[in-house]
Amino acid sequence: MRNNSVRANNLVILTFLILSFVVVIGIIFFPAKGSYYLLAISILGGFYFLYTGIRKISQIQQQQVHWYAQPSILLGIAFLIALPWNLLRSGILPVFPNSMLIENVLTILILILFLIAYYLFFRGILRKIGK
Repeated sequence: MRNNSVRANNLVILTFLILSFVVVIGIIFFPAKGSYYLLAISILGGFYFLYTGIRKISQIQQQQVHWYAQPSILLGIAFLIALPWNLLRSGILPVFPNSMLIENVLTILILILFLIAYYLFFRGILRKIGK
């Protein structure tokens, strides 16, 4: 019974990861003005993934677990970094001299965090399958 719940949880997380990656790619290549729903998704997704990552770390007591090795925490940070990025892209924040540079740096940082989180997540799934 426990194995089925773990498998269902992994399927939900995998589906959310794939959809979030599609959304990030869509936002990067097809920015839309007035996308306030993306701000809500950034806040809710960021806090949800941070919470689940911190909860997972607190449950693992025998091993030393680093925060940067948890896909949930990295995704939470990426979603929270996406908040100012969305504000810059949608034009809600006023334009200031280096806004384009900051937007590009945030884009690269978000993509790196997403890719690392995906790598760690899939590596964890492959390790569970190999056991």
